[in-house]
Amino acid sequence: MVPLKSLFLLLLASIVAHAQSLLDQEPNWSAIEITLSKRTKDSLISKVSWGYSTGMIATYGERILNKPGGYYHFLHLNADSLIDAVYSGPSVYEGNSFTLFINNGDSLKVAAGSQGTLLSISQTYPNSMVKLVLVRYGCCDEPSNELLEVHFNPIENAIINSKGYYFIDETEFPAMFTFRKPFMVVNKTYNLRGSPKILDDEPAGYHFEKGNIVATYNTGDLGMALAEKTDDTGRVWWFVLMNPKWSYDYHIDKNLSDNKGWYGWISSRYIEVLE
Repeated sequence: MVPLKSLFLLLLASIVAHAQSLLDQEPNWSAIEITLSKRTKDSLISKVSWGYSTGMIATYGERILNKPGGYYHFLHLNADSLIDAVYSGPSVYEGNSFTLFINNGDSLKVAAGSQGTLLSISQTYPNSMVKLVLVRYGCCDEPSNELLEVHFNPIENAIINSKGYYFIDETEFPAMFTFRKPFMVVNKTYNLRGSPKILDDEPAGYHFEKGNIVATYNTGDLGMALAEKTDDTGRVWWFVLMNPKWSYDYHIDKNLSDNKGWYGWISSRYIEVLE
């Protein structure tokens, strides 16, 4: 049996159907956010305490992160009457980040946070687990990106677990995950690709070494199919998540072959669906 991660179900439930790519979606803030006046929002923002130990970073944070522009969202993360907050926007470092703030009456203090662009956030009721899906893009010229789910416990004020899987910059994502089919590769060598087409010659992008090949798998390797697409020749491609593999020679970039699970496209021809 191929192990299933809750990431699949949560992503499927939170996908915006009309998005061209899963990675294009934005959080549905209206489902959990409290409607407040600008004056009230400004008052709450003035109570935000980032708590950075480095003065330079704190100054940068005050100047950039507290800039009005919709970066702060207000909601009840726990069951008290105080209004909490989520910051989602530019990071003091490279890229984006999110931070959860708990209101203690005097200030809004950092409870948890992470680098990454927030794609969705959901909570069944105050004090229940907060589920966040985000994408972390590689720093600088790093080609490896991570799509992950984070669980925040508002009672313990801590992230209790998270799980991520990886993809190369140029990987083409479907608009949504439409099914889940565990499978096993039954061909001696089988390529995981960044797009649903066969390209084996010139690199398809900056981070590819040969065509659009992300990695090469072998008979017995396991994965989970999440969506499909038919190309112009009638070949059916599956967008898949390949299980982590203990090997240092299956990935196009040997530096990335460290037991990570990878997203990509694979032909459905030489794989066996596991029921």
